[in-house]
Amino acid sequence: MVIGDTWPIEPKTTPPSCWPIRDADALASAIVAGHLDDALDAVIDAVNLRTHAIARHRRDAALARLAVGDRVRFTNTAKPQYLRGSTGEIHEFYEDLVVVCLDVPVGKFKSGHVRASPELLERLMET
Repeated sequence: MVIGDTWPIEPKTTPPSCWPIRDADALASAIVAGHLDDALDAVIDAVNLRTHAIARHRRDAALARLAVGDRVRFTNTAKPQYLRGSTGEIHEFYEDLVVVCLDVPVGKFKSGHVRASPELLERLMET
């Protein structure tokens, strides 16, 4: 945070793109205060790129844990909500999605096949 007229991002002699960032709160304060207005589009682009990279990594990690034929359950974050807790078997992969054949068709998924993000699925242990 900014205290008085002091600024925690240093040194002032280098351009903003070279400032060492020691504190996320300092960066947020700089944005709010308008100190980075000239670079705001670049900051937004960088945050969006990083957010997408993190999401891609999570999706890839979730996909790597699953295989065709695995028994899965929809997590409590699945939408629509009536899918939460539903179980089924992975039928195939479609691009970045997993096609699950539900044990019991629900809601609008009358065919029993649901394309879902792999992060919404938890693998069931075989008994």
